[in-house]
Amino acid sequence: MDDQLANAVAERYEKQWILAAYLEAEWGDHFEVVRTPEPTGADPRYPIRQTFYADVADLVTGLARARYGDGDLSILDIGGGTGRFLYEWLLRNPHTANAVLIEPSVGMTRFARAFLEGAETVTEAPYIGTKAAPQTQPFRRPTPPSAVGSLTIHNAKAEEVELGDGSFEIVCCLNVVDRHNDPVGLIAYLAQKVKPGGLLVISTPFDWEPDYTPPEQWFMDLRQVTPTGWGELATKDFVWDFRYTLRKATRFLPQVAITAKPA
Repeated sequence: MDDQLANAVAERYEKQWILAAYLEAEWGDHFEVVRTPEPTGADPRYPIRQTFYADVADLVTGLARARYGDGDLSILDIGGGTGRFLYEWLLRNPHTANAVLIEPSVGMTRFARAFLEGAETVTEAPYIGTKAAPQTQPFRRPTPPSAVGSLTIHNAKAEEVELGDGSFEIVCCLNVVDRHNDPVGLIAYLAQKVKPGGLLVISTPFDWEPDYTPPEQWFMDLRQVTPTGWGELATKDFVWDFRYTLRKATRFLPQVAITAKPA
């Protein structure tokens, strides 16, 4: 990603209302908002509570175990946000040998470290209100996974972190490629980091915007851009709900594509 665009994207993702929206999308089930009785319809007072990250972790775990058994694996998560996917992976795979999360946003990295490493105690977190005035809500910090000792978190762009080619059995990049100015180049970079026989996990809702990606680089099926000669293990659509303000929400349908590098 060129520096000017990268800086513009980084500036956007440091805004409090954006951070609040992503925290709810990833950790809505941890906000201590009273839900008694459970709402039966739309109610803007209550956070989104979704299963996208757990569902993807289940899918990847099943394919990884079919391929490797219960062996100690290495996993790389590029653009890992506030860490929910890697959290779900580590819960299911406590013997992970090496887990690396890379996230360029300072704010998101802070919460990833708090939730996965226990780097700080979080009792309140930014919560959506309006774009002009996000609020805070009491927050129940998750218990860090037992495999936390295998985890390294970098606040950086992927290309700024020294990563050897062919270093990871699993490389993930969830809901990032449609915010990159060279999505095909990003996928090629990710593929380089996968060990022979390993898995590449990509998801995107194809929410393209010309401010991020030139329209001539847009596509609507990850199978159009997966590396040539790789085996297709799974292609599946999931639901990913995202709320911008208390009364503005979008339901995305990300495609998740998992391919295997030739051994």
